[in-house]
Amino acid sequence: MKKTMLLTIFLLFSVVLSGELRADEVRPKAPPFELISLKGEKITQENLIGKVTLVVFWASWCGTCQNELPKIARLQKKLRGKPFQVFAIGFKDTRKNIGRYVASHQKAFPFQVFYDTQNRVSRRFGARVTPTLFLFDKNGELVVPFQGGGLLEHPQFQKALEDIL
Repeated sequence: MKKTMLLTIFLLFSVVLSGELRADEVRPKAPPFELISLKGEKITQENLIGKVTLVVFWASWCGTCQNELPKIARLQKKLRGKPFQVFAIGFKDTRKNIGRYVASHQKAFPFQVFYDTQNRVSRRFGARVTPTLFLFDKNGELVVPFQGGGLLEHPQFQKALEDIL
């Protein structure tokens, strides 16, 4: 199952960046999961339905994450009033480190932050490196998976986001 999902994600991302994704193509949905935010709010895969959702797996020690999170915050502010949300999920780190980082960089987190205890949810998503981002459409279907930095500046990502909003 894990290898199949990773292969699906890789192939889907290759197709999206090549501009060959068709509207009638079947896209994978988010795997079942449940997380509690640092503020005590619960989410599941059902929270991805109804809004375009960017899921970001990150760690406090990750330099690329530290550069990308403020960009994601600016994107969310730019899209205020549109059906768009961001869920930041700390993993490969301690809850204490995630909480401290969020507390000391509050402007970078105008969205909900969750902690992935024992990296269970990240494994279900196939996230292995920091950062890993997943863009889901309003139906909770995966549109773009991405590892590393620079996604928000990528023209195909911007086009994909515009098309699904």
